[in-house]
Amino acid sequence: PYPDYSLIKIEEHFRRRVKHFYFRENVLFNRGNYLDMFTGRGCPYNCTFCYRNFGNRVRLRSVDNVIEEIRILYNKYRINRLLFFDELFSVSEKRVYDFCDKFKRNSFKFTWGFSTRIDKVHPAFLKEIKSAGCKNLFIGADVIAPATIPS
Repeated sequence: PYPDYSLIKIEEHFRRRVKHFYFRENVLFNRGNYLDMFTGRGCPYNCTFCYRNFGNRVRLRSVDNVIEEIRILYNKYRINRLLFFDELFSVSEKRVYDFCDKFKRNSFKFTWGFSTRIDKVHPAFLKEIKSAGCKNLFIGADVIAPATIPS
């Protein structure tokens, strides 16, 4: 089941977010009807710098399930920005491509973003997510030399 957004005053949530210092100063998130969403939990990597709230076991919602929740949010609340709060939205490149395809087929007119690892990013991937409306990509980059990475 999807979160019951009727339990919160969503319009007030949108207004308060704009007044909050972090969002007021952050041009990525300070305009419009912005929401966060989880499409999965867990991450298979053991990076020492990461908070990893959900552990190593990866549990992903189906792309169809995610698209349906987005459709509800888009039609009911007119969201115009969405940030996927998954620890690693791009854990499955195939799933990201499937998501992009279905997002475009639904003709959603808003921007979205997610967090990923630098080793998951390549030109074809960037081209695909951009074509589907992704405007915010947060890349975890801790060190340059592999020899300095403890895990």
